[in-house]
Amino acid sequence: MTKLHGLDSFIEVAEEHEQHKSDMTLTPAQMGFQVLTDQDGTNPKTHLIARTEYGTSPFSLNTRPVNQTLRRIQQRKSSPVNYSGPMPVARHIVHDMYPGTQAMHLNQMLATLPNNKYLVRGYGDEWVSSYSEMYHIADPVHLIDAMKRGFEHVGRVPPVSGYVTRYGLSMRVVYPEITRDFNEGDGGDVPYSAGFVLKTSKTSSHILAPFIQRGPCENTTMFYSSEWGFKLQHRYDQRFVTEFLYANMRNVMDQSEELMNKVEDASLDALDNFSDIIAGISKKAGLDKRLEHEFFATAQQQGGHTRLGVANGLSWIAQDSGIKSLDAREELEALSGFVMAGGQNYSAYLNSVRSDWNSD
Repeated sequence: MTKLHGLDSFIEVAEEHEQHKSDMTLTPAQMGFQVLTDQDGTNPKTHLIARTEYGTSPFSLNTRPVNQTLRRIQQRKSSPVNYSGPMPVARHIVHDMYPGTQAMHLNQMLATLPNNKYLVRGYGDEWVSSYSEMYHIADPVHLIDAMKRGFEHVGRVPPVSGYVTRYGLSMRVVYPEITRDFNEGDGGDVPYSAGFVLKTSKTSSHILAPFIQRGPCENTTMFYSSEWGFKLQHRYDQRFVTEFLYANMRNVMDQSEELMNKVEDASLDALDNFSDIIAGISKKAGLDKRLEHEFFATAQQQGGHTRLGVANGLSWIAQDSGIKSLDAREELEALSGFVMAGGQNYSAYLNSVRSDWNSD
């Protein structure tokens, strides 16, 4: 996945993805699962068959999001299973069954769904998501346009970077004029800038969250919690979503400026048992020994044995340690912001970390 810079590159990639998407509103009666093969009769695979007024469209069943969709179907079904035997878990259906058996179980599962309408999305020839029609899709092109209008309103376009995928986008906006220097001990004074991130996915929610960027690099700390940022579920139409984002761009920038004070507080918060804290957080975050070692070394270099050092270590691991998953990187950035912000929730988290290492 290539990192994008500039609004024009975001729009170009988002428009390219839109050409491969197909969204349909279907009832269970309009869906079915069937095994299809290549033209020579080889490579049998289970496909979702979508039946619309324009004909039938097959979508292959071989992507990770389908596994998540099947779990949602199982969790939301409102009628009992109408065939004997235990309900197979979604992962088992997707990964372990032969296509013929797989299609049979999926059709039986489909028959348990209430006769409601479901929003089904295909990307190319793959089925990538389905969820109830109460959810709406706000395409990245329109969200980027909302950002562009906001920038035009203030008279300039700040530096923008991030990613657009088939499922959504993650856009970072930095305001260099909101910059303060903070002392990192042996590292001396380092400039920190403020900005915000727009993150959205095919389901779940849209997030507009402030973040702090350390120095000229892209080592960022994302703040998102009940106290910081804005979150909107996909249960609103596209126009409402874009207007909501446009209206809150100024609010999230005000939060970014306010969060600069949190950086100073974190730089002054010295931590005892620093190596144990790093080990405990690494364990909770699922970091392997290599990442734990890099986490410790970076924290010492970028803030010393302080809460700022821990936050910077986490954000460096997120951006520069080779983790490929965008979601995993952003979870670490959000954890970095959680540590940086401090407060009662952080204190409870730190106590749980200490309890873990005391029990080992």
